[in-house]
Amino acid sequence: EEQAQNGEQLRHCPSPPLEVGDVKLADCLYLGSYSMTGLPIKGRGCIDIPAGILWDKAEEEQGQRKRKQTAKVESPEPKLKYIRLVASREELKVFDLCTGEMAAKFDYRVISFTGTHPKRTRVFAFVAQTKNDGPFCYAFKCVDVQAANQAACELSNVFQRRCTELVRAVSTTQGTPFTTGTTTLVQ
Repeated sequence: EEQAQNGEQLRHCPSPPLEVGDVKLADCLYLGSYSMTGLPIKGRGCIDIPAGILWDKAEEEQGQRKRKQTAKVESPEPKLKYIRLVASREELKVFDLCTGEMAAKFDYRVISFTGTHPKRTRVFAFVAQTKNDGPFCYAFKCVDVQAANQAACELSNVFQRRCTELVRAVSTTQGTPFTTGTTTLVQ
């Protein structure tokens, strides 16, 4: 039932543009971000606590909104957004599916981990370093387990390809093409 409602809601939204070489990772619900300050930012298990907290918070918010709708009480605009994750050659792009506009972009060099949650299997998450605020976990609720796994695997493959390209660039230029990566949150 939830998937049918989500699909109906997204059917009326513009589709974000894809550039040549872009790979659509997933259309999903953005659950939010959680500060990773003081938590491990790499390795198995690093996203479990923050992604679980974001899932619980989103479920609580959706439950409150449903109760208000049932009681016919005016409810505010949902904070949760339907987004499309797109892997380009240089960065991970996040598009708002209802407006078609880019909501954020993450240079691959600032992403330290990507994966799925062990218990909330529809959750895909990654950890990225922000310029001023430190590392954050960004979590997304996918349509199903397969979509979450596919997003994590495809993003990992993009990282591996990009890393191989950078290593080749270093060996051919005998220098370093690395610069400080950036995270851009579009308001």
